[in-house]
Amino acid sequence: MRLAIALAGLVALSGCQISLPGPGDTPTREVREIGLRGGRVTVAAPEGYCVDTASSNRSQGFALIVPCDRLMKRAGRSDDAILTVQVGRPGSAAVSGSETDLARLLTEPSGRSILARSGDASRVRNVDASSAPGVVTVWFTDMSDPLGQGATHRAFFDIDGRLVTLSVRGLIADGLSKSRSDALLDELTAATLSANPG
Repeated sequence: MRLAIALAGLVALSGCQISLPGPGDTPTREVREIGLRGGRVTVAAPEGYCVDTASSNRSQGFALIVPCDRLMKRAGRSDDAILTVQVGRPGSAAVSGSETDLARLLTEPSGRSILARSGDASRVRNVDASSAPGVVTVWFTDMSDPLGQGATHRAFFDIDGRLVTLSVRGLIADGLSKSRSDALLDELTAATLSANPG
């Protein structure tokens, strides 16, 4: 039960704070890392991606990461993807030692209702959850997503006693292949874990 409650709180936060940069919001430099929750957790962006500091909220543990070319308004080909990170409060850690249980939960109706923006489990399709030591990942399609972003890929792990949720989403339906989403999630996970060695 503790696992489901912690997960529900973080997933809700990570889905409702997205604000993409608009005209005139061009930053002056690329930011590849950001400290969240008073610097307790450092988030490191994958290659080619930058932290949108204007849309992130350090104190609330939220970071928005987008292609650097898009953020800096440079010409060039970039993924049509956004990455989000949500870091929970102290004591919210729920993955270590419960990886298999969490992966199973995400495939059940109660877990699918947590993943759905609407809370309706029947709107979440194609759920594929897996676990490894210290990390759980899930790929799914949320038919209730008002942004119409198609499939979402998430990872869950603990850092410094806090639950961390990473999310990779296409900006347009079918705009990001599963293999590219896998690669981005793996890179974001590895970079963030490496930036927090303790």
